[in-house]
Amino acid sequence: MDSMKFKALTTAVKLGSLTNAASSLGYTQAGLTHMMNRLEHEIGFSLLKRDKYGVHLTDEGEKLMPHIENFLNAADDLEYEIEALREHRIHTIKIASYSSIISYWLPSVIKEFKRNHPNVTIEISDESADDIYPLVTEGKADLGFVSKREDSGCCWIHLKNDPLVAVVPSDYDVSIHDGRMKITDFGGAQFLMPSMGFDYDIMNVLNKYNVKPRITRTSVSDSAVISMVAHGLGLSIMSELIVCENAQDVRILGLYPDEYRDLGIIYTQNASRTAKEFAECAKKYIAED
Repeated sequence: MDSMKFKALTTAVKLGSLTNAASSLGYTQAGLTHMMNRLEHEIGFSLLKRDKYGVHLTDEGEKLMPHIENFLNAADDLEYEIEALREHRIHTIKIASYSSIISYWLPSVIKEFKRNHPNVTIEISDESADDIYPLVTEGKADLGFVSKREDSGCCWIHLKNDPLVAVVPSDYDVSIHDGRMKITDFGGAQFLMPSMGFDYDIMNVLNKYNVKPRITRTSVSDSAVISMVAHGLGLSIMSELIVCENAQDVRILGLYPDEYRDLGIIYTQNASRTAKEFAECAKKYIAED
């Protein structure tokens, strides 16, 4: 039942007058009287009796009053918790992102954003693309920094094209085309597929050129994959953002033809204004990077 009707009832009993209660609550006397009549109709019996001294509880009203007060206290507690959670949501941004973006972009973006939003808390989780999309669509993350996938159902903000590169052992004999490695040269080669959902972007490229390497899937970090390549266990394709500080004892070559992953931000229409402001801040900062 509507807690406002019960609040009006308790106010009328406390003040002993429907007129005074209406004035206190901002209603007309006719409006408050109608509200009390509807409440009694919903319950099925009278709660108030009226005489020349004002309004008083009926016997049934007296019996219900302790429960009504408990109900109103519970309603107040509920409203308080809802408001607290709403404020927390407004002042907290939950971000799901690739580890490479967390390392190379987000610290500077957060620093810039905090200049104008010092009281906003930023919570970050390191996730794969396979996890980021459902986290955002299910409302468990406000923003997702991820490579683009078609038909995701999310709003999209493009940030930057991240070039894909070949990662090969330093002594690997590869034919170079204009300083780059042909994508077709991966055909039949032992290939180490990075983990964390990166296979979506890589497989799109391999399928685009109908290239079929002998794929070994991994569940290790990017640096571990690079180390495996360095030890001659296979070749790989990664992005410049990943290998820029991890390329030890390996050779990094551009791909021919050029390919890249489209990095950006996903969010839903229900994202808070603060989250959307963070996304715009990231877009501006990364575009200037």
